Amino acid sequence: MANIQTILSITTATLGFLATTLTLIYNLVKNIKAKKRAENVIKIGDAIIPYIEQAEKFPAYSSIEKKEYGLGGLGDGGLGDGVLGNFEVCKK
Repeated sequence: MANIQTILSITTATLGFLATTLTLIYNLVKNIKAKKRAENVIKIGDAIIPYIEQAEKFPAYSSIEKKEYGLGGLGDGGLGDGVLGNFEVCKK
């Protein structure tokens, strides 16, 4: 009987430790993904600023044409595969 109580006690402690570890790993992975997305947004913002400044120099362009010019120029520049996947969201 004492052995069963010891086994149950160890099993309960192990399950609690496992649940805590899995939760920690899940949150860590989630935060790493969020950090990467934020870095990609910053890269897109830094890359699009020169195109926006250049488009502002064209007085005949409407605001929509300026936006298309900036996003079109950014699409031609190489920001990396991971960034361009997120860039499609910015076009909308």
